[in-house]
Amino acid sequence: MRFVGLRSILSRMEYECGRFNEHELQRMSARDLIRSVGGWNEGHFVFRTGEHGNGYVDKMGFLRYPEIMEEIGRRLAKQFSDPSLSIDVVVGPSIIGAIIACSTASHLRIPYTVTYRGDMDQQIHFHRGFVPEARTRILFVDDFVFSGRDLTDNVAFMLNQGIYVVGASVIGQRHEIVLPVPIRSLLTLDFQRSLAEDCAMCHSGIPITAMNIRE
Repeated sequence: MRFVGLRSILSRMEYECGRFNEHELQRMSARDLIRSVGGWNEGHFVFRTGEHGNGYVDKMGFLRYPEIMEEIGRRLAKQFSDPSLSIDVVVGPSIIGAIIACSTASHLRIPYTVTYRGDMDQQIHFHRGFVPEARTRILFVDDFVFSGRDLTDNVAFMLNQGIYVVGASVIGQRHEIVLPVPIRSLLTLDFQRSLAEDCAMCHSGIPITAMNIRE
């Protein structure tokens, strides 16, 4: 049965009571920023893939707070804030990546647009409302990179369109991803995952915190 720890409850109550101001948020590490409002979960979890793990990040558990989203966007923008990069547009994948792109673009004071994977062809497309032209200099942003498939496909799609991808700015990644462009992350996820039969927590008798987790 899934439960929320007392610390997470208290953290959210403190946030909602206005404990964290802009300067306090800016002093926190990315990990503490996520943890402060209950987005960082540690325990014994069973994922939808059947794998077991000792933690995960609940993306909307922390991005639902506008002040947290604002600070995350500021940090993602800062990773590629060198004026010489001359970024024209920020691009993010639907759905959560689009929200992050909006926040990041706001700090860079430039437009943003959205990509999505088609249901029928499973290919990457730009939203029809704003399709950058060839030679546009874009910064791609996203939340967390796990397998790297979406990130790799998005970058390849834009490069094939003749768009110059300055780099990828992400909140976190589990391991290094090989890209033809620079990738910079706010943190590295060091949670461990294993097959059920190899789960050290199961062998140690540690009870399951929650099941059916989608990361």
